[in-house]
Amino acid sequence: MKKIFLPIYLILVFITSINVNAATITATKEGNWSDTTVWDLSRVPTDGDDVVLGGYAITWDSAQATIPASGILNTISDAGASGRIILALDSAFCNSGCALNVTTATCGTSTNGLIDVTGAGATTNTLTVTTGTGAGEGVIGGSASSACGLRNTSTGTVIVTNAIGGSAISAYGVRNNSSGAIIVTNAIGGSASSAHGVTNNSIGTVIVTNATGGSATTAHGVNNSSTGTVIVTNATGGSATTAHGVNNSSTGTVSVSGNITGGTGLSATGIYNATTGQVTLSGTVTLTQGIKGAAYEGYAPAWNLTTGYAKFYTGASFGQAANTNFYPSSYLPTAKYVYYTQKIGDASTQGTLKASTISEAAGSGSNLSPDILKSGEIVDDVTGTMSSGGGACAY
Repeated sequence: MKKIFLPIYLILVFITSINVNAATITATKEGNWSDTTVWDLSRVPTDGDDVVLGGYAITWDSAQATIPASGILNTISDAGASGRIILALDSAFCNSGCALNVTTATCGTSTNGLIDVTGAGATTNTLTVTTGTGAGEGVIGGSASSACGLRNTSTGTVIVTNAIGGSAISAYGVRNNSSGAIIVTNAIGGSASSAHGVTNNSIGTVIVTNATGGSATTAHGVNNSSTGTVIVTNATGGSATTAHGVNNSSTGTVSVSGNITGGTGLSATGIYNATTGQVTLSGTVTLTQGIKGAAYEGYAPAWNLTTGYAKFYTGASFGQAANTNFYPSSYLPTAKYVYYTQKIGDASTQGTLKASTISEAAGSGSNLSPDILKSGEIVDDVTGTMSSGGGACAY
């Protein structure tokens, strides 16, 4: 068999041909992204580059709707208070969508965000920020108070892969300050107090697939502080005290359709409702510290001092973890608050709630049926028999 040997210089040419132009490229003045005189290498940033904004505001202009033109930037960063990329999402060149591809974009100290998305007329336009999905990769908040990775003041839609809170107080990964929509795959709280992965400060809608609390106190995965709607699939508490997966601190509506799991930090619940806003759950709640902070349809709170709402729809269930030091079964809802048909929200029965760990029920392994729930009674969720008495629900 004939062996083929390549000359060493051909091997070296092949190896070095990959991202041969990738480098650290730094802005030297304010201007348009496409202006080669803005950059110290006299060219526009390309695939694999580490982009440093140098404290300058760089305008995303009409020369290209996608940055970079091909491939993905390695990083975008800035250490100053002014360095940011400004995109008017209502620009005509974004009518078919704009896209930024970067593994990691980290804000410095700019309170306007490293990526500053504006545009009051951008209702039908979309910005997609595709980031890395590894640990520490994504759009990341900065090192100064309120320095966010991305700020949205547009009426358009912003889609982000990973949004991670930063290393300073309120250094959000993504902040929504408008009626626009924010769609995030993974929202992760940061390493400083209140450095949320995503925060909603306006009437816009925030949709998150996975919300995870961070490693610092009150560094929530998602925080709703306004009247907007937050829709989450899975919510998991973080590793620090009260670092909730989802925190509702206003009158907005929060819906969680997937798994809600407590974190490892003290009182780091998967979801926390701290106000009168409505929380709708239809997934599986796993306790050690699954959820806290919502009452049931105007009744006295089942597990916290608040007057909010929690509704349980088809498929909702509770699973009790072995460790009950934080939220024992007494914090679980009284079954009658879940399954009195006039209190579900649409005057119809929505499903069954696994009652094995509800303190008002006995037995295990089956589901309570709405027609056997009685006010103030203990119900065996296997046999459906009452411990005593009977009669109709009294509310």
